Amino acid sequence: MFITMRPDRFDKHDIYYCKPIRNKIMNGGLFSRIIYSTSLVSINGIHIVFSLNGRIQEVYNNKYKFMYDNDAATKSVIESLEKIEYDILKNYAFQENKTIVFRLKDQLVSNFFKFFQSKINVNPTNDSNQPTTYSICPTSFSLKISGVWATETSYGITYKFTRV
Repeated sequence: MFITMRPDRFDKHDIYYCKPIRNKIMNGGLFSRIIYSTSLVSINGIHIVFSLNGRIQEVYNNKYKFMYDNDAATKSVIESLEKIEYDILKNYAFQENKTIVFRLKDQLVSNFFKFFQSKINVNPTNDSNQPTTYSICPTSFSLKISGVWATETSYGITYKFTRV
């Protein structure tokens, strides 16, 4: 079970950063886990739930690409997610004159993101030589922000999308 919230419920004052540890994925880097704590609950990471209009395309074994529409509702959600990334990174205390890398924003500007899922329960529309495309509109996702990675020169968030 995941405790999620809508983007408009996010409050940057409820973020706590754990002491940086050696990053097991980036050699020479550090990782700080994020705790999101309110008066009611404390959880590891931040889980944001949102819906977008678009379509899913299978890339390969359980990896999918969600291509979303560029309408007003979508723009509002995308701007909210970008603001959350900005707030997390601007409040990170261990920055020491490093460059902020907005990887989530960079990904969202491309009008698609990738996610893993064990199974898609919809009917595909497929040309024989094309990847399988699933027509779904709207689709709900959860964005999990686990923490902040840092190198000697830059830092950014660690995140993952999951279809709900």
